[in-house]
Amino acid sequence: NFKVAYEGDRVGLALKGNISPREISRDNIIVTPGIFQQENEIEAEVFVSQFYKPKNGLIKSDDGFQYYGLIKLKLSPFKFINGQTITPGKSGIMRIRFDRSVFHNGEGLKGIITELNRFENKLRIVGYFQQTTLSGKV
Repeated sequence: NFKVAYEGDRVGLALKGNISPREISRDNIIVTPGIFQQENEIEAEVFVSQFYKPKNGLIKSDDGFQYYGLIKLKLSPFKFINGQTITPGKSGIMRIRFDRSVFHNGEGLKGIITELNRFENKLRIVGYFQQTTLSGKV
């Protein structure tokens, strides 16, 4: 029996009280309340790879295109909803809205931006992002 588990460690769970195994899924996180911050929308610095070829040569906030952020080991769908127009090889500030809430430990979100549409003979790695402002704790 160990009192501490680190990221990536496999752990067992003993259920006591008014809960059944059917109520627990692989997506559950058991933590001290207030330790993680929940985000649905963030402002981030976005860098677009010089090798990525976007439609019309630009990444724009109003194109409605679905991207995916690889944050730690989880893919989260999102769209750019506001911000600068970015050309490949450049960076800019964009507002990102995630389809589902994502969580972080207070240091802000950062991840790889990917495009998971049908393969069209182009790079699927779009670039990366790093959150610039933080919101409140959960």
